[in-house]
Amino acid sequence: MDRLTLDQIKTFSDKNRIKIWDILKEEKPAVSETPKPEKAKETTEEPEQKVTTIEVKRQSEFDSILESIENDFEPEDVRDENDFEKQLTQFLKIKYPDRIRRQVETPKGKIDLVIDEKYAIELKIADGKGKLRDLVGQAHSYKKVFNNVAVILLDVGKMSRSEIKEYIDDYEGLGVKTLILEGVLRRRKGKSKQINIKFQCIGTGADFLRFAPNHVALSLTLGAFNRN
Repeated sequence: MDRLTLDQIKTFSDKNRIKIWDILKEEKPAVSETPKPEKAKETTEEPEQKVTTIEVKRQSEFDSILESIENDFEPEDVRDENDFEKQLTQFLKIKYPDRIRRQVETPKGKIDLVIDEKYAIELKIADGKGKLRDLVGQAHSYKKVFNNVAVILLDVGKMSRSEIKEYIDDYEGLGVKTLILEGVLRRRKGKSKQINIKFQCIGTGADFLRFAPNHVALSLTLGAFNRN
């Protein structure tokens, strides 16, 4: 479409007795266009970027805590998981004071350690397939309460590393981070049994003790001996 010159517009307006300003005024809206919708779109996308940044920061902080455990924590010989938990708690309290809680109650049961009320850690001694299999269900439940969950396994030589890794795949499939530490399971000492036997003998005490076995504790009624 050909554009009109100013002289042509003036001639047309004089001929038809129309004010030239009215013609220009009608044309003005068609010339000005303001692309405002794109600006509004940028405003709606900004909050999503902030949420992503915060989430990445939390993930990296949890990774830093787990990396510190993996590199710096050396467990001593343990008798059970309670020993394991105590040792790790002492280690974490030195590095992160006033941020650690043990045996925290949740709607899905107790979890061993919680850091800053948002990072959850469950500990297990890898001494049997049944225990690690049950841990899959526990980890699934804890993920419903905490976004950040980790499982730390203590390898005490009762299972092969390949057997342990089979269960690690299950944990990580649930979004649960996993560490394997090496340790020693200390055997519990059995209680010594004491046998008390009462004898009524005829003879001297020396004669009796000569035949008594060394490993048996004896309760003697000395008044029963005939000292002839």
